[in-house]
Amino acid sequence: MYYEQVCGLLNGEKNKKLGAFENWDFDRFEPDVIVVNLGTNDGSGTQDVGKIKNTTELFVEKLRKCNPKSYILWAYGMLGDEIAAILEETVENYKEKTGDKHVEFFKLPDTLARDNIRGMHLIKKQQMYWWKKYVLS
Repeated sequence: MYYEQVCGLLNGEKNKKLGAFENWDFDRFEPDVIVVNLGTNDGSGTQDVGKIKNTTELFVEKLRKCNPKSYILWAYGMLGDEIAAILEETVENYKEKTGDKHVEFFKLPDTLARDNIRGMHLIKKQQMYWWKKYVLS
C-alpha cells in the first residue's frame, strides 16, 4: 500500500523531482475526519471475500497508525452495494478487536440509473443532494 508515500504509484524522474515517492510526514497535519470511499470496483470485480476483508482491515490499520486521532468513516454503496455487508462486517470486527470507537462504516444509498449517472460516476448534482441529505442533516 502506498498510503504513506506522496503519489506513490507515479513513476519517472519528473514526478520524483516534484516529490513523488517521498514519505509523507503525518506529524505535519492530522485531519479531524478521514472519509474512505473504496470498494466500488471490487464489488463487480473480485469474488475473493477473504482478500477484500484482509485488505480492508489492513488499510484501516494503516490509516489508524498514521492518523491516531482522526475519525475514520468508511462510506460505500452509491454505485452498487455488492460488498457492503463484507466491508461493514470487517470494520465492525476491527472495532471489536481493537476497541477503536472512532471508526465507522456508513452505507450510502444506491444511486439508480434513473438518477442520471454518467459513465458510472455521479454528477455534481447527485453528490450535493446526498451531501445535504445525509451529512448536513
